[in-house]
Amino acid sequence: MRHGVTSALLADGATPAVMQKQQREQDKLRQQQDTERQRMQQKQVQEQQKLEKRNADVQRKQDLQQRHQQQVQQMQQKHDQQVEKLQQRQQKESQRQQPKPQKQEQQKPERPPHNQQ
Repeated sequence: MRHGVTSALLADGATPAVMQKQQREQDKLRQQQDTERQRMQQKQVQEQQKLEKRNADVQRKQDLQQRHQQQVQQMQQKHDQQVEKLQQRQQKESQRQQPKPQKQEQQKPERPPHNQQ
């Protein structure tokens, strides 16, 4: 296409100096467009990397929170078990310390003697 445009301009009477200038401007414009395209691609890559890092950070935070919650639950269960054991010990101790009611000796009813015949 470039050669076709050049030929058409030369046919219209443009000088080689004008043609070179126009080609340089087109090259410069193309180079600017390429540079801008590369910059935009780099920016997209950077944004994607930031997003991936942010997602990884969020996931790591959620994992830490979940681990913390599990540790809290385990500690609560352990505490509850210790409290229950302590209550059982206290209950046993209090039962030991209570005076035992003395057995009242019940008099056994005397058996009537067997009929002696």
